Amino acid sequence: AAATDEIPPPDSTAALAPGAANGAGAPRPASAQADATVAEAGGPGAASGGENKTLSVFALFMLVITAIWFGSSNSVREIVAELTVLKRERMANLRVAPYLGSKLAVMGVLAALQCAALLLLFRLFFSLDGDLASHYATLLVASLTGTGIGLALSAWLPTGEAALAVLPLVLIPQVLLGGAIVRVVEMSKGIEALAGVMPSRWGFEAALHMEFEKGLPGLLTGYFGEGH
Repeated sequence: AAATDEIPPPDSTAALAPGAANGAGAPRPASAQADATVAEAGGPGAASGGENKTLSVFALFMLVITAIWFGSSNSVREIVAELTVLKRERMANLRVAPYLGSKLAVMGVLAALQCAALLLLFRLFFSLDGDLASHYATLLVASLTGTGIGLALSAWLPTGEAALAVLPLVLIPQVLLGGAIVRVVEMSKGIEALAGVMPSRWGFEAALHMEFEKGLPGLLTGYFGEGH
């Protein structure tokens, strides 16, 4: 009994010491460093003069996802809805390139207006430290990429209903593999390669570059690894 009385109680603070699990002074993973960088800076958007409306990383990601959704939903029924007319016009020497070019021109104007409205609405609720024109260009490219995805589905599927049903199945990987829900540095090699073909992953990285590269450079490494 006397021996047990001499055993000192465990130091509860030792378990909470930074780096205790990895050894003293052990480097933190890139994702943990990114979280610490944001916390030390007062959160994303803290450099904007202490405004009440701050920008979050996930909000930027949803901005890119929304732009892709705009483009794909605008165009997913464009070709299949005109399939009967298109087949008839093809017999009258209608060329595919001008036809697709006309679709992209109309959808591009619509995407440009939608992205402008989206960015202005976003700016009412969140502060943006990056260049507004650069953010707009990123959203427009993402939306035009979504337009291409929608046109491809519309040309591939037999009916408009089928195209609308398949569209969510195409957009879900954009959300899961875009780099915000699961960071690229935390993905396996195979999943990272699959994420590399997702427009949302590159649009998200571009948005983070424009918003945080100067103020929080460690954030980019924490999401995408070294060299980003």
